[in-house]
Amino acid sequence: MNARTTLIIIACLWLAGVAYIAGWTWPVFPLDMPANDPSVRSVYDAAVRNHVILYALIAVVPAAILIGVGLSLSKRNRAS
Repeated sequence: MNARTTLIIIACLWLAGVAYIAGWTWPVFPLDMPANDPSVRSVYDAAVRNHVILYALIAVVPAAILIGVGLSLSKRNRAS
C-alpha cells in the first residue's frame, strides 16, 4: 500500500469517526418544552444548524488536508 492510499484511508476513517461522534452529540428536543412554540422551535433549529456546520468543518478540513497531502505525494513520486 502506498502513501496516497494510506492517507485516503485515514481520511475516510476520520470522516466516519466524526460522523459517529456527531450522531451521539446531536441536539435533543426536551420533552418538557412545547413543540409548537415558534421561539422554542427556532432555538432548536439554530442548535441543529450550528451542530451540522461545526461537525462538517471538523470532518472535512482535516480530511481534505490529508487527501491533498496524499495526492501531492503521489504526484511527486511519479515525477521522480
